[in-house]
Amino acid sequence: MSTTCTHYAWAEKNTAPAPPSNEKRREKLNGFLALDLNSGQTTVDFQPQAKTPNAVYVIALIVLRYASLGYQRILFILDNCSIHNDSMKAALAELLAEIPLAQGIAVDFLHTPAHSPKFNPAEYLIRLVRKNSLYHLPHAMTVQQRAERVHRHLAQAPPQTPQQVKNILSHIYRLPKSGGS
Repeated sequence: MSTTCTHYAWAEKNTAPAPPSNEKRREKLNGFLALDLNSGQTTVDFQPQAKTPNAVYVIALIVLRYASLGYQRILFILDNCSIHNDSMKAALAELLAEIPLAQGIAVDFLHTPAHSPKFNPAEYLIRLVRKNSLYHLPHAMTVQQRAERVHRHLAQAPPQTPQQVKNILSHIYRLPKSGGS
């Protein structure tokens, strides 16, 4: 079985139940989802682990794609996932230094505050991807089939128009002023 099983259990007061779980043994893929804030285009890549080398690989591919389109500066907005750290940035810089196409490209990073998904534009996209690609699927679908379904849906058309992305950015910009977090 590839999906998480949820069980309900009663426990004594001030104790936590220990329901049976297959979480450590279930098949998993980690999704790396990117959203172009100008065009609304999306990129998704699935890797077996959420490790620094996997993140470097995915980000390097994005940098190379934009370098081939003539971009000179790229800003990545990242959440505070433990792999989005200085060692990832150093490994990315080292890798890009070896690739002629990436020479002269400035890559910058902006981190959203910890535990603040409302400030991350990709979180709004993740919600749509789950709604449009992952809800109400047969239980027997494998993780790989689900990943392929996400790829197909995102390849058909961006889930958000450039105007919708602009509206999300306006909403995020207003959050600190409205007290939302």
